[in-house]
Amino acid sequence: AGYLAAYPKGPHAEEAQAKIDEKKRKRKDDIIEELKNDINARTRAELHYNGITLSDLYEVIPDEQAREKVLDKDLFSADQPNLDLGEDSAIVIPKGYTEVYFWGVPSSGKTCTMATILAAADKMGAYKPGSGGADEYMDDLKDLFTQSKKATILPVSTQIDKTQYLPLTLMETRKGQNLAHKVSIIELSGEVFELFRDASKDKHLEKQKTFKQILSYLNDKDNPKYHFFVLDCDSTHQFQSSYLQRAALYFEENNIFNENTQGISIILTKADRLIHSKDDANNITRIATDYVKENLSSFTNQMISIVGPGGLQLNDGSIPVIPMSIGDVYFKDLCIVNTDYAKVIVNLLMEYSKVAESDDWKKKALKKAKKIFNQ
Repeated sequence: AGYLAAYPKGPHAEEAQAKIDEKKRKRKDDIIEELKNDINARTRAELHYNGITLSDLYEVIPDEQAREKVLDKDLFSADQPNLDLGEDSAIVIPKGYTEVYFWGVPSSGKTCTMATILAAADKMGAYKPGSGGADEYMDDLKDLFTQSKKATILPVSTQIDKTQYLPLTLMETRKGQNLAHKVSIIELSGEVFELFRDASKDKHLEKQKTFKQILSYLNDKDNPKYHFFVLDCDSTHQFQSSYLQRAALYFEENNIFNENTQGISIILTKADRLIHSKDDANNITRIATDYVKENLSSFTNQMISIVGPGGLQLNDGSIPVIPMSIGDVYFKDLCIVNTDYAKVIVNLLMEYSKVAESDDWKKKALKKAKKIFNQ
């Protein structure tokens, strides 16, 4: 390239150009081989920079229906949506809701998990939006993951200094009765979750404000609370285990999981990466549970000791592990959404929220949970 820039019509210009073209072809061939082994080996921007075309990508996506959804004419130009949580809307969550918290380190998949849950509830005919929370944000999130004509472009990470509650009603008809489950999903960023490690060291005022607001939600005893810990089985966050353990210690020392705690579960995101055979697919819950036991047992043992006997553990004393996948992801930020995994969580929320005001809700909820997890 240097020679051509200096001597565009020099005696060796043609030879130099041929070498450049050959390097480009080899680079493209290498990238195509990478993608054949791992479709998320490169981002859309990297593909575009290296001259990869839509026709080049046909051979790395053999499924015709997937190609139609992913290889859109705007593949290289469409931007990731930046969904705005909006202004903080409530200091206290209204009475009558089951508060559902999603905890996890940055990039653990919380926002996409919540979006897929909303889309699943909508597909099941169970979704009714509430008001007073981040209404526009919740609508955008649900709609983004509900479309089916082409792949969804995954949103960028949640704002680091915000939290919101997303109120909705899950509706169902059972034994001739119309049941309405009022649920409030608490959206918070992984960066705020990291403050549980040592809030005093982080001088970011907005994060501190958000952290205090979360604590005010947790300390309010008007509503029952359900907690999901969202863990990434493919996490590049080297401190995921340490942050979880520090958070558990904070919960214990500050009595966060008190009589209002209705249940806790672990959501293991990207669980489809643990599937290598048809037998694995049929036993994904067991495989996900084994993964958590092997990699995060100190954290789960902490949580079991905090919640105590009768704290909605399963028959073997473990915390329920829910395998989660949002669908097939391509080039790191495109997804053909699959809500099948999320439907399990929707059903779980309806079971737990339904018994929220019953005197023996723990007994009933545990029975329902064991049914859902086939124990």
